[in-house]
Amino acid sequence: MQFSKVVLALALLGSAASSRVPVEQLKEPENHFARTAEVKGWSATARADPTKQIRITVAVKQQNKDELNRVLYAVSTPGTAEYGHFLTNAEVNELVKPSADSVSHVMEWLNGATDIATSPNSDFVRATVTVAQAEALVGAEYWTYTHADTGKTIVRIGGNAEYSVPEEVAEHVDFVAPTLTFPALSSHTDASAKENLEKVQLGDDDYALISPPVLRAMYNLSESDRGAGDASTLKQGVASFLGEYYDMKDLESFREKYRVTLPNDLPTFTDVPEDQSHKPPGYEASLDVQWITTSGDQIVTEHWSTTGRAPDNPEDEPFVQWLTTLADDDEPPALFSISYGDEEIGVTSDYANRCSTEFQKAGARGISLIAASGDSGVGCSSSGFVATFPASCPYVTGVGGVTGGKPGSSPTGEFSWTGSGGGFSDIFTRPTYQQDAVSTYLNDNSIVKPASKYWNQYGAGFPDIAAQSFLFDECVNNFFYPISGTSAASPTATGILAMLTQARMDATGNTTALGWLNPTLYQIGADDIASGTGRTGRHAFNDVTDGVNTYCGDAAGFRAATGWDPVSGWGTLNYGKMKPVFEEL
Repeated sequence: MQFSKVVLALALLGSAASSRVPVEQLKEPENHFARTAEVKGWSATARADPTKQIRITVAVKQQNKDELNRVLYAVSTPGTAEYGHFLTNAEVNELVKPSADSVSHVMEWLNGATDIATSPNSDFVRATVTVAQAEALVGAEYWTYTHADTGKTIVRIGGNAEYSVPEEVAEHVDFVAPTLTFPALSSHTDASAKENLEKVQLGDDDYALISPPVLRAMYNLSESDRGAGDASTLKQGVASFLGEYYDMKDLESFREKYRVTLPNDLPTFTDVPEDQSHKPPGYEASLDVQWITTSGDQIVTEHWSTTGRAPDNPEDEPFVQWLTTLADDDEPPALFSISYGDEEIGVTSDYANRCSTEFQKAGARGISLIAASGDSGVGCSSSGFVATFPASCPYVTGVGGVTGGKPGSSPTGEFSWTGSGGGFSDIFTRPTYQQDAVSTYLNDNSIVKPASKYWNQYGAGFPDIAAQSFLFDECVNNFFYPISGTSAASPTATGILAMLTQARMDATGNTTALGWLNPTLYQIGADDIASGTGRTGRHAFNDVTDGVNTYCGDAAGFRAATGWDPVSGWGTLNYGKMKPVFEEL
């Protein structure tokens, strides 16, 4: 059986894992930044034109990060006095704003740059420089890299793949971009709907395409479980990168085919920014918008497109640009689906940890971030397993992939998809909310586990939850294609979580969203398995207990098990049973 496979919006990077050492030892000299592995798909072809202009971003070191983390846990953990009392954007920015001394050092260092702009609290500084100026700033050579599959070119640091900043600046900077991270590009099979569907056998013994009616029935969403369509109370969002757009005509065709709502009412849809071209539509963005509006039907939806390709600057860092845009916006969606992934060895620890702080800022504001866990199982490296960022970050809700199952059953009988990204981080330590769940899995000697030399037993585990990921139907350019990957699982789960957020709002009259979801989800998961029934007795998760993810294509990764596991997390979301749990929060 063959199918077109959508990998993450930024395909997973890296080839060789760094040696396994305790996370706290993974630090660079204070003024030195290095890429730990070469990246897949990109090759250096020539030195970059020294007169070429690029837009650089400097992440200025923030203050009070421990207090930010304390506040985040307090407002996100059910049962605390501060639960749900989120900070405003202005309050978050004030809490972590850099010192005036740090900003001054960075501005002085950027002397000679043009079009300098800062975030509201100056924790990000953006400036336009020539390649020659950039090389002088970071003490490294920029090269033109070409992507093997697409032929696209970008400028990144080459040679020994490291850069440095002056010591008097280093203590004030987390990272500079674009330097070491690569915006990998997905490749897709460009075939007609007929050609694709002929490759998918739909007999009784084979898998059938996932359609909206099947998915909604699988996760116990009734015909009346629809959003309110009111942007003043709740919005959900899709984060797209590198020129990924959707076409409203494709969305209309998709919903008409499956009668997602009667009489085929379209959900309220807004583009951020408003001037998106929508041509040509991409597989990734189309998948996201069609399926987040299936599970989260009639929830007001925004499509945030971050190209990373300004007209004269194809070298921008798209994920950083999205984070800075989010930090600038006072009224963003309450939930975001992120079909973006990068192997942890494809980013520096400085970059990943600063992104982690940005995720915490979002959570403290009441924003839920949900990310696909990847489509390569535990990865493929001769030195060990490779985690997927940002799903491996504790402040993001990672969504793994499952397949199979029977709608209307409880549990559904789903099993882990072999490609489901999962495992343990080499950058992030295990968070407190996860300690019991992960320890239960690791200490269960009845579960066969991979050799410990391949993975970090002290790292944060992921994913946190899962959703269907295999053979989704989608419409692109008015053709229907079968698509697989956790890029389908992420918008599916996000839409359900948006519906649960609205259910809580409706039941309590509380207009605040749920923010960082992981402490809540882990409490619900623990309640589900306690004494067989738990506090609720509702089995709000469809526990996934069968399946294993792959290591270099072989079934040698982690195995699913009762409760939390590093393949399917706590399992999939049963909306009908989880709704009353959320209404009581």
